Amino acid sequence: MNLYELTTEFKELINLIENEEIPAEAIEDTLQGIQMEIEDKIDNCACVLKQLNAEIDAIKSEEQRLKERRESKQKKAEWLKNYISNAMFEIGKPKIETARNVLSFRKSEAVEIKDEFIGWAMQYADHLLNYGKPTPRKELIKDLLKNGGEVVGAEIKTNYSLQVK
Repeated sequence: MNLYELTTEFKELINLIENEEIPAEAIEDTLQGIQMEIEDKIDNCACVLKQLNAEIDAIKSEEQRLKERRESKQKKAEWLKNYISNAMFEIGKPKIETARNVLSFRKSEAVEIKDEFIGWAMQYADHLLNYGKPTPRKELIKDLLKNGGEVVGAEIKTNYSLQVK
């Protein structure tokens, strides 16, 4: 019997006792037998619970170890990517093809915001700001700069991101 069935049987027995539908001599042995079975089931459940908690702790520990390992590998990968990029820039090779790899730079543009921009934009071009805490609306600033507009404290900066395929 499972714990649910045992507790249900125990409650039914208590009801029978309260309604005096069971002889007194049968009460003690039956009640004691069910209680012992319930305690055994609860004890077994407690052991399973302890085992699950131990497994949870082990998994958490492993997650932390794996996270540290992943972060370490990410740092190594970023370092290696920068190392390759610098070497390619040094020798003036924007693209290298081998039998196993194609390395090239993808050109992207990003708006770089300087300290004086917020003050200037608040006074002359607040449509370039997001409010709450004032933050630059980089998409609008980029379009404005590309179309020959002047935005104090902002410029388009060309970045290169190494692609390995």
